[in-house]
Order: sequence, then C-alpha cells, then structure tokens
Amino acid sequence: MIVLIQNIWGMVIHPDRTLESIREESPGQSILTLAILSGWLSIHNAVGNLLEFPCNLLNSGTNPQLFAYHDITPLLMERYGGERWIWMIPLVFLLSMAFVPLVSLFYHLIFKLLKGNGGYWQTFRVFLYEGVPVFLMGGIPLIGGTLAAFWTAALIPLALVKLHGFAWGKAAVFAGALMGLQMGRIFLTGEWYGIPVR
Repeated sequence: MIVLIQNIWGMVIHPDRTLESIREESPGQSILTLAILSGWLSIHNAVGNLLEFPCNLLNSGTNPQLFAYHDITPLLMERYGGERWIWMIPLVFLLSMAFVPLVSLFYHLIFKLLKGNGGYWQTFRVFLYEGVPVFLMGGIPLIGGTLAAFWTAALIPLALVKLHGFAWGKAAVFAGALMGLQMGRIFLTGEWYGIPVR
C-alpha cells in the first residue's frame, strides 16, 4: 500500500521517473491504485457538493463526477430520496472504477493503430496515472475543472512516451488533437455531453 501511495505522490513531483517505475507493475496494483484514487475523489467531491458547489466543468475534473451529478443522482433522489452528496459517494467511486478500464479499452485500439508498443495494461496506466491530478483535486471547486484538468492533459504526452514508446512529436500531436476536439466541443455548444459548462 505504501508503494502505491508513493507512486501517486510521485506523479505529482516526479512524473517521468514514476511512469518508468510503474510500467510493469502488476494489474492488481494498478486496480488497487485506481480504487484508492476513486475513493479519495468520491469523498472530497461529496464534500464540495455538501457545501453546495455543483459538478460542472469549472468545479469537476472527471466525467464520472459530471455524469453522476447530472444524470444519475437526480433519478435516485426522485425515486429513493436522500441528499445528493450522499448518493455521489458511491456513484463517483463506481463510475471511476468503470471509466478508466472502458476508456483504456477504446484508446488501446487507437494506440495500436498508431504503433504504440505497450499492452492493454500500459494503456490502462496511461489513463490512471496521467489522471492523478484530477483524482486528487477533481472535486475542489474552481480547481478541479481548471488547474487539475489542464495538469492532467499536460501529462498525456509524457505517459504515451514512457508507456507506449511514442515519439515526442507523435505524443504531442495526439494529445493536442484530443484536447482540441474536447475544447472545440465545449466552446461550440457551451456544454459537455449535455452538461452545462457552468
């Protein structure tokens, strides 16, 4: 457990060295790291909701937070009652635990088309470890959807270089295209998959 916490902290202070050290960690360690990060995100996100900060693109750094807050929690509250922030704890945890493996599966196919040399678990670790800033700060109002989100985006090229053997140019172009598509969608529609920006 201490090693996993050190790896999480390592992504904050020495991401290059950390990505090299976790390249061959066991799938069980990666899944346990995801559980630790998902649990932390679910708790501090709920505290933000308790303080009446909504999950939107300014306050929330992950899709699980946004979907739980806008799409699932209102239905559960209508049917079963309860406070929104209480529902958010298990929902953010479970959605985060599902989101990383599913996104990794989709992008693993793309990385293979782009001649990445890592296996599925390296792809899983790309999205797990580059996501550390939003897992750690994704529920902090005005930071989760801004500083933490851009910090995470900045780690994508490094993760692709270290875990999939991409050349720096290819990694930067891919990350830039990915962010460009996402930012373009937000500016054109004012929302993110039906969720208002603010």
